[in-house]
Amino acid sequence: MSIPLPCLCLIVDPNRIQIEKCPKIVDAAINGGVNMVQLRANNLSYEDRLSLALDLKESTAGRAMFIVNNDIELALTVAAHGVHFKESFSKVSERVASFTQPFVVGQSVHSLKSALKAENNGVDYVTAGTMYPSQSHPSKRPEGTRLLQEIVSNLQIPCLGIGGINKTNVGKVINMGAKGVAVIGAISDASNPYSSTKTLTDNITANYSIQVGKIS
Repeated sequence: MSIPLPCLCLIVDPNRIQIEKCPKIVDAAINGGVNMVQLRANNLSYEDRLSLALDLKESTAGRAMFIVNNDIELALTVAAHGVHFKESFSKVSERVASFTQPFVVGQSVHSLKSALKAENNGVDYVTAGTMYPSQSHPSKRPEGTRLLQEIVSNLQIPCLGIGGINKTNVGKVINMGAKGVAVIGAISDASNPYSSTKTLTDNITANYSIQVGKIS
């Protein structure tokens, strides 16, 4: 099972977005062009994660791919389209082999070595970062596009850029070979999530067309 390309993924993180606002922001973001929504709510209780996951599954139904971060049981319970693992998760290949139905598997990576290992373990895509200074990981040293270029030059599966990506730098990330991006604040912190998403979508689409043209 493959991810939509080019991919614009909104990460829903209750540490950054008030839970009660999540469905409304997600709905506006999908209308603006988001085609993947990832729930990253590992700090919530299982009951709260389940409730939010069900809300997001309803919001994305027939409109966008729904992925759950690092919680396979929750992903299967709500019939999500897939799961996204942390770089440190060590049993990726075992989990991939255990799925009996089409299921998207992604993984975060912060080095070429980790990206190659993820691909070898059978994941469908990776997210590489941190590209730029990020509120989610303020202590991480940004990689810029150096790591991204290294990874896309050596992998066959799609690589999405992540970390501090916004309307001013998303074009550069796509031009470096990313098949899309994952964002939080560029959409969730915006006064108008729909308008901000639409701008991101337009910039991604324009630069992705150039990328595809170069390949062909």
